[in-house]
Amino acid sequence: MLGKIWRTLLVIGLGLGLTWAAGQVGSGPPSVLKLNDEAGGSATAEAGGAEPVRELSSAEIEAELKNVEKVLSGGPDPGEAVAEKPLPADLGVALPSDI
Repeated sequence: MLGKIWRTLLVIGLGLGLTWAAGQVGSGPPSVLKLNDEAGGSATAEAGGAEPVRELSSAEIEAELKNVEKVLSGGPDPGEAVAEKPLPADLGVALPSDI
């Protein structure tokens, strides 16, 4: 009986020790962003060499605003195709009542 208790305590101690060791190996600051000292300390992404966000011209901004107003005014969504005749899945089907 006493041997089983010591084995259980040993397994618990090993689990706690391994958990602590894994936490020590993985600890440290996240390296998602890398400071670029040459550019005045701005942060740039390490992975993939992400390009900076480009500024939109006033014509592009106006086009986007018109698109938003069109969607919000209740008109059809520009990204959604509206069918002129109903699709077969939209038609009613008479089913027997025993189903």
